[in-house]
Amino acid sequence: MRLPLAPGSALQVFSCVLIAAHCLSLASIYADQEVVPGVRLRSILGDPASGIARAVVVEEGALVHTALMFPDDQDGRTHGAGDARAQAARVLASIELALQQGRTRLEALVRLHVYVADPSVTPLVETFLAERFGGRPVKPAVTFVERDMPHAGLLVAMDAIAATASTIGAAGARRLEVPNLPQRTARASHAAVQPAGPFVVVSGRAARG
Repeated sequence: MRLPLAPGSALQVFSCVLIAAHCLSLASIYADQEVVPGVRLRSILGDPASGIARAVVVEEGALVHTALMFPDDQDGRTHGAGDARAQAARVLASIELALQQGRTRLEALVRLHVYVADPSVTPLVETFLAERFGGRPVKPAVTFVERDMPHAGLLVAMDAIAATASTIGAAGARRLEVPNLPQRTARASHAAVQPAGPFVVVSGRAARG
């Protein structure tokens, strides 16, 4: 499946988040951890070999949704053109900066949504994620989608959801900007804190390869 990828999109990928009043009851397959103060996650069928869980339950904490991150700098130059691993590392570093603005970190990552330019990129990103997350007690859910990228040489883009103890007021989502990250449109933000859960986030794939 190939779909156009809009570089100006931000904070619109929520389809994998399911609000759940009744969580799964198979306690033997959960990794239940307080990964950061005020945040409790349950990783379901986390695989040390891949660094990916089948699903993640947010038992305590609000959610931080990041914008779609590309491997580029503030001047729009692509980092590691043609190198999927280098681009994945750059994108994950940008996601980490956005999560820090939401008072959380990669240890509280709930779901990573990965866009790849073609099927050959998927196993390269999978290897990178296995190295980054394989040893963690709570592994994130990960989805892969194959899409057309905005320009040649761009192989990987990602957005993420993480849990945070940060709270929001009655006005709704709290939008966040990160000074060191590119701002693609005047009204776009790099992340937003959403209301508290509980939530269940699942893994999946819509990419060949």
